[in-house]
Amino acid sequence: MTNFTKGVLAVIGSQICWATIEIAGVFVYRGGANPLTLLSVRYLIASGLMFLTILAINKNWFRVQKKDIKILLALGLVSLIHLLAFWQGIKTLNHIPTAIGVFFTFPVWIVVFSSIFWKEIFSKRKILSLIFGLTGSLFVIGFLPKVTLTGINLTGVGLMFLAAICWAMYAMIGKSLFKKYNPFTILFYNFVFVFFSTILLQNPTTTLSQINTTTLPNLVYMGVACTFLAYILFYNGVNKLKPSTVGLIAYIKPILGVILAFVVLDQTTNLTQAIGIGLIMFSSYLIYKKQ
Repeated sequence: MTNFTKGVLAVIGSQICWATIEIAGVFVYRGGANPLTLLSVRYLIASGLMFLTILAINKNWFRVQKKDIKILLALGLVSLIHLLAFWQGIKTLNHIPTAIGVFFTFPVWIVVFSSIFWKEIFSKRKILSLIFGLTGSLFVIGFLPKVTLTGINLTGVGLMFLAAICWAMYAMIGKSLFKKYNPFTILFYNFVFVFFSTILLQNPTTTLSQINTTTLPNLVYMGVACTFLAYILFYNGVNKLKPSTVGLIAYIKPILGVILAFVVLDQTTNLTQAIGIGLIMFSSYLIYKKQ
């Protein structure tokens, strides 16, 4: 088996893990847990597993230069805001296809921020990407084609847009760190930051009271498969593939996520939402194709 094939299979595996995370999250909510419980238990498990992995492979990966600590903390804060917005948005919308459609506008936000902060030129391809991405998101939330706000869950949609924007910021802030350090180093400290932040935001007794036979299996699955294993597979694949190839394979996640929402939760996607998701994915394709 070639490195390319191994890389493709690894990235596909990571996308399958991530495609199931919203489903598991819905079952956690049905079991009576809130977003803070979901995040604290998920990242407790992921932090522990990542700690043991680094300990077994290379202890030097724990080391971070003092000058990079501030950036690492900023990255952790952005990640925390992203996660809180994302999971509260999932709970508020209660419709995974809509949430996925809005969240996957994040490549468009990366283009916007790159132009603002890094002074990257707006090429015709990027302008088209912005147009398709914005139009697609308006179809997904139901503003188009009728041009009305009636029936739109503005709170849920707003939270998912915030999650997408924060994820774009995470990618930009973390770019220099991921070039300098092993990805597991950044991920470990990010996981730890999120875990301790959620402990501060919610009394641990409240967290423990929300762990039961329904929530626990799903939380363990999210921590092991959707977080630890997914990132292990993803970065294993990234090391063997071009960024554009990884970006294109990543389309598996939203497509499979929408399919699973229908099969498992009976959440349907109407025609206008399907068109919107298609436009958003095409806008992302324009970005990755250029790379």
